[in-house]
Amino acid sequence: MRTMSFGVFPILAAVGVMFSATQSAKAAPSLLQISMDPFHNMAAAHRTEVESDNFANGHTMVGVFQVGRYQDSNAGSMDIGWSTTTDNGRTWSYGYLPGITDPNDALAPYQRVTDPAIAYDAKHQTWMIVSLPRGTSHGQTTYLVPIVSRSTDALHWRRPVHIAPDSGDFMDKPWIVCDNWTSSPYYGNCYVEYIDVNLGARLLMSTSADGGSTWSTPRPSADNAVGNGGQPIVQPNGTVLVPFLGNGIASVSSTNGGMTWNASVFVAIANEQPLPGGLRDPGPLPSAEVDASGTVYVAWQDCSFRVGCATDDIVYS
Repeated sequence: MRTMSFGVFPILAAVGVMFSATQSAKAAPSLLQISMDPFHNMAAAHRTEVESDNFANGHTMVGVFQVGRYQDSNAGSMDIGWSTTTDNGRTWSYGYLPGITDPNDALAPYQRVTDPAIAYDAKHQTWMIVSLPRGTSHGQTTYLVPIVSRSTDALHWRRPVHIAPDSGDFMDKPWIVCDNWTSSPYYGNCYVEYIDVNLGARLLMSTSADGGSTWSTPRPSADNAVGNGGQPIVQPNGTVLVPFLGNGIASVSSTNGGMTWNASVFVAIANEQPLPGGLRDPGPLPSAEVDASGTVYVAWQDCSFRVGCATDDIVYS
């Protein structure tokens, strides 16, 4: 077992069992804590681990999340945490990514980090976590170009690599996916999408073909599409789709392994009833997945099916 800042901490899964006098014994699932916030900073809301994403491959599943979310307007968190099971959830290990923020590494270059997402590259047998660091570049403090942390066992994580040199612009909302279809001519490619807020929230996409070691120059779509919440998905033929929230729900695509990206296409009008009570609501950001046949499903919250757009449903295309 290593130190807390880089450590792997095993947690045994407990299964609650209830018995009834009138029924046979039934095993009831119980909640299992698979991580904890160890940091101490009065500016951050501790015992908070939020904005999670997860991915499974075989018996292994990895969850990633912000740890120690800041409460001020600059947002972000103290670090990115991970929780891993290699036995279908029976036992778990957890830790925190090295080389990003000070809690993990005195030489770490960034002040805060946010927006983690995870993918697995089956060809190169590499797990990848993309995140968005906050630091100073070109004389201003802002969220910089996304970084990618890699692991071959989902338990020990390398210091991150950069998608591209920092420009000083305000970046946001990264997401990552890998092409794990052996039928694809681009099997083993991984794709990161994010937006450049200084360019009007322009979508940018970068590609890696070597297990995340190096990344291509980020490229916009042919029409310089702008929006938020892009979530790349790969079809079995290697086509990459990136549904996002723009003027409604839209999508851009690439059919050549990310070398170029086509102009955006319209998916649907998106009407939303904002959440009450002052809850944070960045709009109807889409969530996307693909099935084995290559059909892509995009879902978001929408009030179009309610009289007067009074409340939201989950809708899909």
